[in-house]
Amino acid sequence: MSLNYLNKLTYVESGSMYTISKTVALRIASRAWTSHIVPTNVISGFRTTGLCPLSHDQMVKRYSLFNDCGVPRSYLHADWIVRRQVIRAVILCLPARETKTRGSSRKTVDVGGRLLTLALLHKMDATKKERLEAAQRKKALKAKRKNKRGGIVLSPLALKWASIAAKLGMAPLSNGTVMSCEATEVVV
Repeated sequence: MSLNYLNKLTYVESGSMYTISKTVALRIASRAWTSHIVPTNVISGFRTTGLCPLSHDQMVKRYSLFNDCGVPRSYLHADWIVRRQVIRAVILCLPARETKTRGSSRKTVDVGGRLLTLALLHKMDATKKERLEAAQRKKALKAKRKNKRGGIVLSPLALKWASIAAKLGMAPLSNGTVMSCEATEVVV
């Protein structure tokens, strides 16, 4: 697109050469896009990039033009050029956060919408101690109940068979079998 054409288009659209509104700028860009997207431009673009007749060599050649930020080879060894790595390492790095020199005036912490004061922390410690004591009492009570039962725990099915054997007058033997006077054998 020639500069003369842009100047004429800008003057026709906005009435001025130096001030353009956003809508006028979008209208100019849209008109330039639609008037210059023609098949010959598209075909030549695909040919130069190596996409139309697929050519790996042409693609690599075009890609190599944009290495080193598109800087020509004559400038690559110039001392005055600031390279991409220097910009990323020095210029784009954010400085470290400054430490606060003066102390904070607030001495409490806000958690869950409430301020944790010293009184609340003591109250939380007391409830923690109460929970620990309750757990110890529960553990001692379980041990006491276990000692009362004699340490033998039977399943409901075993209890059922034991009650049947007791009704029939059978006594268990050491090997787990039961004998009675009628010579009926029941295994518990």
